[in-house]
Amino acid sequence: MRHQPNGVLIVEDEPMISMMIEDMALNLGWQIVASVHTERDALRVLEERIPAAAILDLKLGSSLSLPVAAACRRQNVPVIFITGYSLVDLPPECAGAPVLNKPFSQSDLNTALQQITR
Repeated sequence: MRHQPNGVLIVEDEPMISMMIEDMALNLGWQIVASVHTERDALRVLEERIPAAAILDLKLGSSLSLPVAAACRRQNVPVIFITGYSLVDLPPECAGAPVLNKPFSQSDLNTALQQITR
């Protein structure tokens, strides 16, 4: 398994939002390990590479990204959740991880990335 110290995994099921996050991360000096749209693809990436951070849309279609977050935790990959839902809608498993509410700015993403990769 290859560790990517300045790499970020993006898991977002909306292609336009995914591209926006990619642009923001690249502008902040991060490398994109992968940008995927499904839980299955994210788990496959995590079997091959260990990113420095993961940005996970909480809701991927009809499911939640919690299995991906659990896989990240097992590999000590810090997670940022992004969501269009209010904080009261987040499950307890998300406690402690930064949450960015959509829409968010590049500055918001930078702050969250700095928080989890210190």
